[in-house]
Amino acid sequence: MDSKTKANEDLETLTCPITLQLFRDPVIATDGHAYERVAIVKWIEKHGTSPMTREPLNVADLQSDEYLKQLASQRRTSTVSQMTQYNSVIIPVISANDIEHKYSADMVAYNQNLTQLKKGTRSLSPAVQTSYASQLTSNSPTYNCVDCSSQDHYYGAFLLNASTNDYYRVSIQSSAAIFTYLYASSFLPSDPSSNQIPLTNTGIDIYNSNFFIYLQRDMQYILIVTSRNIFTEAIFLINIVGSNYVYIVPISNNYSTTVTSPSTTTVTSPSTAIVTSPDTTTVTSPSTTTVTSPSTAIATSPDTTTATSPDTTTATSPDTTTATSPNTAIATSPSTATATSPSITTVTSTSTTTSSPSIPTNARWSQNAVTVAGDNIGGNGTDQLLWPDGLTVDGNQTIFVADYENNRIVQWNIDDSNGLVVAGGHGPGNKLNQLYHPIDVSIDKDTNSLIICDYGNKRVLQWSLQSGTTQGEILLSGTFCSGLALDQQRNIYVSSTETFEVTRYQMGSTNGTIVAGGNGAGLGLNQFRWPTYLFVDANQNVYVSDKVNNRVMKWSIGAQEGIVVAGGRAMTKMSTPRGLFVDASGTLYVVDAGNQRVLRWLEGAKQGSVIVGGNGIGNQQNQLNSPMGLAFDRQGNMYVVDSFNHRVQQFSIE
Repeated sequence: MDSKTKANEDLETLTCPITLQLFRDPVIATDGHAYERVAIVKWIEKHGTSPMTREPLNVADLQSDEYLKQLASQRRTSTVSQMTQYNSVIIPVISANDIEHKYSADMVAYNQNLTQLKKGTRSLSPAVQTSYASQLTSNSPTYNCVDCSSQDHYYGAFLLNASTNDYYRVSIQSSAAIFTYLYASSFLPSDPSSNQIPLTNTGIDIYNSNFFIYLQRDMQYILIVTSRNIFTEAIFLINIVGSNYVYIVPISNNYSTTVTSPSTTTVTSPSTAIVTSPDTTTVTSPSTTTVTSPSTAIATSPDTTTATSPDTTTATSPDTTTATSPNTAIATSPSTATATSPSITTVTSTSTTTSSPSIPTNARWSQNAVTVAGDNIGGNGTDQLLWPDGLTVDGNQTIFVADYENNRIVQWNIDDSNGLVVAGGHGPGNKLNQLYHPIDVSIDKDTNSLIICDYGNKRVLQWSLQSGTTQGEILLSGTFCSGLALDQQRNIYVSSTETFEVTRYQMGSTNGTIVAGGNGAGLGLNQFRWPTYLFVDANQNVYVSDKVNNRVMKWSIGAQEGIVVAGGRAMTKMSTPRGLFVDASGTLYVVDAGNQRVLRWLEGAKQGSVIVGGNGIGNQQNQLNSPMGLAFDRQGNMYVVDSFNHRVQQFSIE
């Protein structure tokens, strides 16, 4: 592993997945992930579940991690000494001043060249997405916004500098109700109407803001995000999509008396080269109310970056890629892959009683996916998803997605730009026409209905797909269903994160039989530590993603313990497995969520191979961000729920 890859791995380990910043006060949650304390506390208070795994979290269970804190501090300190090594890319700091505040601006952003693929159509030119995660806290400045009636509203200020004159889509998602405003040249908290640019906000609700705006490259704009309610803290994410880079520069101190910023700048140019800058410098504020910064800051300039052409990159077949770190896995280049169509044998699926393929062991898939449901901007529109989870695909390539945060099941027909809500969609609740955080879904072909894992309501519902159906029927209640499957006899299998077991029920019966686990939480072969997704084959063998144990277990009928068929403690390195599928030859396909990829494990293999993903966290078409559900259609095309990108990705079989 080269030093740059190792540095990127270390940086990801030392960065909070919510704030995208180096840790200052890291804590470990019961989901096994580390977070910045203030960020995860606010998240738990808002959602009650893990942002990475969706399992329930409790603030009282958070544990400080002094070792991570020390490592992050060392990394931050070492960055200062590295600054002199990068004079070739140093640019002046941009500063903004008003009569009440003086802020410094560390030039940082997270820029990605995103060649958009939507419903099978490639855009004519690349689109570049710039993202910035931030937070409103009790240390944020306050003011009386245009739509406010008090001086006690927290706000964050961000300088926007566009690289090209063009229209841009700006969207902000927040954990609390917000207002957003845009200003030309300067922003005066004492006069919030001055220099304000009128906006047409098309956000879906008070937690989201969305607008199109024409930005000029020689002009500075200031974006203000403020809480609608007084003294309200919030976590929020800014996304800007357009034809070129927009630098998002924090010019208000949202955290403490230390001016901080995200620790990396990833710039993907149209040539698809990725260059990561060193960590940005943390500047300590002096004791006065004036926050000062050094005269220069480090950023990666796309114009000065030396890129490696993808045409000269050696492409390795995914069949020979060892399933180790996602940063070291080399995927097959679509431009060099041989487009040989494998022979597909159609068999009867075991989990949904529809047709699914028996896939050749040497099959390959396109490394650049097509988005077939949702987009990169989460929301509750009919063309959007918000943290989707499980899915299933029927014989007509119709996709049914458990739209977790929108509390609904959405049907997407192939090539459609909008989905159809077929279950739930009436807000979170426990009425028969409502769902609360649905986590998985299967199809019962015999009754043309959906079987839904209604996780938040601790129940399993059957919901007819017949036109005019307005509510579901409760099949099972009182279980934390975290995954489900059907076998060919229409038995329902449910995994429980409360009792750490998998139970089989005859359709219509509430008396179940434990078929896997049931011996408490643990590492034993007769135990699980958070069983999630399931697959049942034609012989009623049950495959279980044992998430916290980082393994997939296979349980035969009547077995007292399972066998590890993927992952575990050895060199096989798998992190938080999620969706899974087993074809007729016994080949296992599993979502390796923690490593942002999908693995293939041949029957009896000691290690897997990367077949898609493994290119780091991101929203490009060859990247994933917390993938969840997995399914295949009759042709062998693969469907992956790219949860934190709020979309479903189709990887075509070649």
